[in-house]
Amino acid sequence: MKHLVVNHKVTDYNAWRKEFDKDESVRTKYQVKVESVLRDRKDPNQITVVAGVPDYESADRFIQSPELKQAMSKAGVVGVPEVQLCEDC
Repeated sequence: MKHLVVNHKVTDYNAWRKEFDKDESVRTKYQVKVESVLRDRKDPNQITVVAGVPDYESADRFIQSPELKQAMSKAGVVGVPEVQLCEDC
């Protein structure tokens, strides 16, 4: 299985989470299935999202989509997210 791991800082977790939860249709469009949403124990505004993807091409289309960029901006993502594409081993 392939995974998309996104780590980013947000201005306010609660505001971010509200917007994140509204964005399910965009993730569905790109076949991105959220597996985990993690918060850093020392900085609750540092978020990691782990999602399953059918293939790296789908993940790339999602990462580059205008819908994702708009959603991240609206949700208060700060700076450039760290993105990793991984697979089970």
